[in-house]
Amino acid sequence: FSVSTWAMDRGFYLQLVSDERIYEAILNDDAWNEAQTFEVSEFEGIPSDVLAKALREVVTPNYLRSQAVALVDETLDALEGKSSTLELSVDITPLKDRLRSDGGNRFARSLAANLPVCNSGQNPFAPGARLPRCRPADLSEEEAVKLISAALPEFLDSLPDSYPEPVETVHFDYGPENDFWISFIGTNRLIWFSILLALIAASFWIGAAFVGGENRRQIVQWLGWPLFVPAVLTLICGISIRIAAGWPWIDSGLGTWLTTDVWYHAEVAGVLSTVIRTAIKAVARGFLITGVVSLGISAGLIIWSFSISTEE
Repeated sequence: FSVSTWAMDRGFYLQLVSDERIYEAILNDDAWNEAQTFEVSEFEGIPSDVLAKALREVVTPNYLRSQAVALVDETLDALEGKSSTLELSVDITPLKDRLRSDGGNRFARSLAANLPVCNSGQNPFAPGARLPRCRPADLSEEEAVKLISAALPEFLDSLPDSYPEPVETVHFDYGPENDFWISFIGTNRLIWFSILLALIAASFWIGAAFVGGENRRQIVQWLGWPLFVPAVLTLICGISIRIAAGWPWIDSGLGTWLTTDVWYHAEVAGVLSTVIRTAIKAVARGFLITGVVSLGISAGLIIWSFSISTEE
């Protein structure tokens, strides 16, 4: 029960990735400029920081959140056996639609304003590209905006609807022999499966009490003491996990990793640490509830046993 309350709970994972503060921090982070690498040929030659600033005009926190939510849904569908494949890709159709509407002009203006001036004799277009990588010295910024805006429709038509292209696909080959076990994966089914296992364990637990106890008092004690140790251990696990959620190591460790091994800065690390703490607290809650309930039952049985006469 301590695990089944969150392990395959779709809502648990969706809640974590639905926090728009994560995506706002990513988009507001200056390091976002330096992190962008694009494999689309038309982007070759355009400085990544210039392109990132332009894309910020159409990439929104809500768009990033929707892609994360879709990936979680598709992953859980695959794990639950609802789908035999998992496509690891990002749907860029909303971005293309936004660039075809009012977002296109904002994108063009940002790109034109930040493009470097071409060197003497430099071709403003990379081979095969439709968007300029630099602005000729004799071309005004407003003229560059018109040039980019005119090239956008053809450029967008040449782009696929998802990234990367081709889509990376993970296959889940579930055979008929796996249908029984796959049917238990999922929040409700996993809980019912836990209840079934609990009933089986309870039957052995009660049976052992009647076999080991010579009278009513000993039977009740056999019911209480074997439950006491696992209940205490489960409660200790829950308390330890809950305490860990408040330790500063999350902030320091995550901040160090994000600012050294990857490109995010402190603002993103701060938001992610909050989300991670929320997840840890949810995990701890399952252990705490299970431990407290089990310990209460165990203590009640042990106390009750001392009120029973040894002659009964």
